[in-house]
Amino acid sequence: MSKTSLKSTDAPSLKPLKWICGITIPLSLIGLGLWGWMLKNRDNLPAIGTEASQRLLGQYLATAHDIFLILLAITAVLLVRLISKFQRNEATETGRLQKPPLQALFDFAKEQPIALSLFAAYTVAMVQGTTWLYPELVGWYSDVVSDHLLNNFSFHSEFISETMRRRDFRFFPLAHQDLHVLSWFTAYVKVWMLVSAAELIAIVVLSTRFVRRLSSIDDKQGAGILIITALLLMIHPSTAEGFFQLIYCERLLTLVFILYASSYLHYQKTNSNASFYSTFLFGLIGIFIKDIAAILFIIPPIASIAFGFLGWDKNHDQWSLKSTKKFLKDYRLELWLLTLISIFIFSYSYLSLLPSSYISQGSYSDKSESSIEFDWRFTFLILLTTSRLIMAGLGRLRLHLLDALNIASISYAGALFILVSFKSYSYLSLPVHLVTTLNVVWIWSSALAPQINRKLPWRITAAIGTTAAVIVLILESNQGQPSFIKTVQWIKSRQSSWLGAYIRVNEIAREIRQKGEPVNIIYNSNSWFSRKRHLGKINYDRLIGFDPDDNSLRIEDGIDRGAQYTPLPGDLILNIDKSIYSLKPIFSNSSHEQLYRHNKTDDSGAIYRLQP
Repeated sequence: MSKTSLKSTDAPSLKPLKWICGITIPLSLIGLGLWGWMLKNRDNLPAIGTEASQRLLGQYLATAHDIFLILLAITAVLLVRLISKFQRNEATETGRLQKPPLQALFDFAKEQPIALSLFAAYTVAMVQGTTWLYPELVGWYSDVVSDHLLNNFSFHSEFISETMRRRDFRFFPLAHQDLHVLSWFTAYVKVWMLVSAAELIAIVVLSTRFVRRLSSIDDKQGAGILIITALLLMIHPSTAEGFFQLIYCERLLTLVFILYASSYLHYQKTNSNASFYSTFLFGLIGIFIKDIAAILFIIPPIASIAFGFLGWDKNHDQWSLKSTKKFLKDYRLELWLLTLISIFIFSYSYLSLLPSSYISQGSYSDKSESSIEFDWRFTFLILLTTSRLIMAGLGRLRLHLLDALNIASISYAGALFILVSFKSYSYLSLPVHLVTTLNVVWIWSSALAPQINRKLPWRITAAIGTTAAVIVLILESNQGQPSFIKTVQWIKSRQSSWLGAYIRVNEIAREIRQKGEPVNIIYNSNSWFSRKRHLGKINYDRLIGFDPDDNSLRIEDGIDRGAQYTPLPGDLILNIDKSIYSLKPIFSNSSHEQLYRHNKTDDSGAIYRLQP
């Protein structure tokens, strides 16, 4: 396969790999040695549960993550400078001028009015009715709006605790940091959702470019690819669950993954040094967004090298002992990307393994029961990948980057199944859904569309492809698994329910106080809400937490704080985000009046008042 090579006198060298591996591997071994020593000499450290142990652990996590962020920032700056330098050089070599952003947007609107309309409608659907009432966001947002919005450019403890103070063997220090940075500039959640919509649109556009570049199809002949990609990628329950909510790091992971794949493919096609370093940068960032994200960024180079050894690689000749020097040159990027393995192990051992082992809290997935539910798309991915590997082994075809991404995504699905569960309609499967969509659109653009174009105008071909995509979506909506529409409806309904209960309890508390009566609010203490998380803003006399595990009630805030409590007539029973049934022990001892209920489901927002 021919490449459009760019001339460069500064081709990336393999020498930095000696430094990377020479530092990270010994330090990783030292970290693992410290881990083994700690397990055998735990008595020499402060006892778990004591104030000294909490102070030691807090100081260690803070210092270790500070060093990690500084090193990562320095590395990222150096890589960005290299990327910028080579981009300027390559633009000069090719004579390619980049359009101003407004001009590019105007041209896109002229060329793709249907896609632009779809993006606009989808964005409106995402923003409409959006609030800060998502499970984890309830806690994060309370930190954002604290201090009267005067400490904008400060690190929010809730974001830091969620990602960089973990003690359960989880490891995703860069997860949710896009929201963290965004919160410095605005507290308006609808603006956050606009950014989430922009991330999704960017994923669609980058996916389209990836397929076009892989298929070597021009813009005119591939006019329908953007619409087809948008429909198949955006109208799916995993996308709805991931992007219509702001609490899942899969949004950022999927964006970084497609940036990584696009840069990787561009380098393979052009030998661009800017794309070389971009691929490494995106891989470096990606491995820190989610525990198992390293699979997505490390498996592709491993698979590509394996293809080369076996003679299956479409871009390079099979390796032989005589061609070792050429092999190392051809797979220079893959060798760089393999250093992500030692970087990940080094980082994980110090930032997660050591502190989690010390506290002995157990892993996040200890109580999870693995299960698997997949749709036709995942079945298609498995069959396609298997058949192409078999055909490559028989010498019938050569493999390319998308095949390596397929292996990575299937491995990622396997890791999900082992740790928690794999469900094709879940937000957890977003990266797998992305790769599956790339395969479907690639087959259309490289095999089916060219055949149809020989007999019909390209506009008709685009219409046929779009119609086929719509039919697929209609058939998917009738399957037993949650559909895109039902997922969106559930998300919107839950937000409305939570918001309605929160607003109504404020109003009721004000009305009761105006009558001169005491305001005592009882709620499920396992709720995402608490005194520190928004309930403290209600004008009550007592906030009482009910523990459904032992049916005890304790005053968390207000008069007689810390004391046990016995329900009295006139007390308010508040349910925002838990099962109403969990509050049944309180209802069983006295009559009550329903003051508010959003809907008839068991987890509906509801307010009751105990009667004499």
